[in-house]
Order: sequence, then structure tokens, then C-alpha cells
Amino acid sequence: MSRRTAHPLAASLYATFAAYEEVDHDFCGQCYKPSEAARLRDATPRELSTKDARKLLEETADHWSSSASYRRYLPRILEALAPPESAEPLYPDHFPATLAALGFTSWPPDEREAVLRFLKAISPLPSFSPEDQLEWQAACSLLSVG
Repeated sequence: MSRRTAHPLAASLYATFAAYEEVDHDFCGQCYKPSEAARLRDATPRELSTKDARKLLEETADHWSSSASYRRYLPRILEALAPPESAEPLYPDHFPATLAALGFTSWPPDEREAVLRFLKAISPLPSFSPEDQLEWQAACSLLSVG
């Protein structure tokens, strides 16, 4: 397990999404070597490195076999967005768009609330320019609708 300073809200995220920890995911054969996919499936989300979390963050909605498989890794992806890791999405609205494409607005209220609380706590993202911050905020605000 990598040594990192957990964000204060990370424990709440992991607790909220704990039901998904055993959900299996078929990783893309173009993006992941079989050994890498097996390692990611065998690890708990908390055990994943920053590098792993960044790679999962970059996946588009169509690379996830289900919303449940995405939610398995979501706490770690969110944790990686926060300082000190400060992973950067591919572009400002990539992460919110992935959430939306995976049906975020129809997820259970406690899951939506945990994600939105975390996003609010980590915004603005330190790696974004002022223009990217505006795009990020606008995309995240669309997640609150529904």
C-alpha cells in the first residue's frame, strides 16, 4: 500500500462506496496489460498508487463495464484529485462528464452527496488555469441537477 496523506473526507467516500469493493471489472485490453488488469482487480481501491488512480481517472465512461465497476474505484479516483496528489483530468469537464455518462444523477442520494461534498471540498483544482477552473466548476454544477 502506498503511503499518502488521506484527504479528511476520504474515509467517508470509502465507507459510502464500500458495497462496490467486490464488483469485478473487465479492463480494456488496449489500455491494460493482462498482468496490470489482474493487479488492479486484486487490490483494494485504497491500495492503488497515485499512478494507478491517475490512469483510472483518464478512462472514459465507455471503458467501464458498468456504473458499479466505476464506483468500486471512485473513492480512489476522487482521492487522487485532491492535494497532495492533485491528479489532473484529461480536460476540465472529463471527470464530471464520465460521472454523468455513468448515470450519476440517478445514483442513490448518499453516493451523490458524498461525491458532491468531496468535489466541493477540493475545488478549485490547483493544477487548473483560471479558465479551466471555470469549465470545471460549470461541469461539476451540472452534476447537482437531477
